[in-house]
Amino acid sequence: MSATPIHVDWLSELLAIVCDECTDDAEDFVIDGITPVAVVSPESSEQVAEVLKMASARGLVVAPAGGMTKQRIGRTPERIDIVLRTDKLNRLEFYEPGDLTVGVGAGMTVSELQRILSEHGQFLPIDPMLPDQATIGGVLATNAHGPLKAGYGGVRDFCIGVQFVTADGKLAKGGGRVVKNVAGYDLMKLLIGSFGTLGLITGANFKVYPVAEQTRTFIAEFASLDEAMKYWEVV
Repeated sequence: MSATPIHVDWLSELLAIVCDECTDDAEDFVIDGITPVAVVSPESSEQVAEVLKMASARGLVVAPAGGMTKQRIGRTPERIDIVLRTDKLNRLEFYEPGDLTVGVGAGMTVSELQRILSEHGQFLPIDPMLPDQATIGGVLATNAHGPLKAGYGGVRDFCIGVQFVTADGKLAKGGGRVVKNVAGYDLMKLLIGSFGTLGLITGANFKVYPVAEQTRTFIAEFASLDEAMKYWEVV
C-alpha cells in the first residue's frame, strides 16, 4: 500500500538542498509495501544535515537507506516521506596502511573497501551477506557480521570513530582516527546496532588487519547435537 501524504509542499524545499541528479524514482524504493514520497542521495554530510533539519521541522518521516539489504527489518512505518540514501557518501577519507587505520564514507560498499585494503595486504574482518550491496553505514547501523566474528569480534570491536547526523540536523562524531582515543561516552557503541533510530551514520573509521598468509577450512560431521557439543567442550 502507499501512504503518500496529500500535501507535499516541502518537495521544492528538499530539491533546493540536493541536486536534481541526486533524486531517484520512489517506486524503486518501496519498503514493506510503503512507497516513499521522495528518494534523495545527498552528496555530503552537510546536505544530510540540511535534509534532516528540514524534515524535523516539518514532522516528516525519514528512512535511511544504504544497500537496502536489511531495510525490511523492524516495524513497518505508517508512511515514509523521504528515503535518504547514502550511496554518494562513498569517498575514501583516509588510509594509513602503516598504522592499520582507514576512514570511509557510509555509502562505500563492503566489497569496495575490501578491494582498497587488499592492495596493501590488509582487510576489515567483516563478511556480511551481499557485500557488493551492503554499505559500511548499513553494516554499522544493523550491527551486521558473518562467521569472521568468531575470530575477530564484531564491528564494535574495531570501529574507532564514527561521524553522524542527529535527527534534528546536527553534525556530530565519536571516537577518532587512532585506536586509543576514547574519552567520555563511547558514542560508537551506542550507534552501532541502533538501526538509524539515534542518528544517520555518514562515515566511520576502523582499525584493519593483515590478511592471513594461509587459511584452512575444516568440515566435521557429527551424528547428533550432543556428540558435537561434547567435541566442542574438548576443543
